Amino acid sequence: MEREGKYIYCIIGTGEEKNLGPIGIGGRNDEVTTCCYQDIGMVISNHPFVRLAVNRRNTVAHETVVERVMEEFSVLPVRFCTLATDVEEIRDLLAARYREFKDLLEDMDRRQSAIAAYREFPGQRPGSPWVTEAFFRSGLLLYREEQHEEAGAHR
Repeated sequence: MEREGKYIYCIIGTGEEKNLGPIGIGGRNDEVTTCCYQDIGMVISNHPFVRLAVNRRNTVAHETVVERVMEEFSVLPVRFCTLATDVEEIRDLLAARYREFKDLLEDMDRRQSAIAAYREFPGQRPGSPWVTEAFFRSGLLLYREEQHEEAGAHR
């Protein structure tokens, strides 16, 4: 029998335990829930502690969960196929990196507020160092200022 682990989708700013329904990756209809420490949490589901195949079905399933969470929260995405052994390991990680995750979530909230303002005034040109012309054409957000600098070098 395969050992069960916890599949991690993203990190959000909530201390509330939530159940997002049976939408977990892997086709087993596992419940997607949150595992929280103070006022931050990881969105997780049960999953065998084995490496997932990188294929369209699995990557779309991962993305679908993250998009569902984004309807309600700012998210810090977590790399595809990130597994933890159990909820204690997740809480320990959240506790150990609490300040870092909290700061990043607050930064994402500020950026999303700025994006909302730009969308309200679509005629405005980009003025922020992390917003590019491509963002306005495609609706995509670059999450890190370093990515903007790299993208700017290739324009």
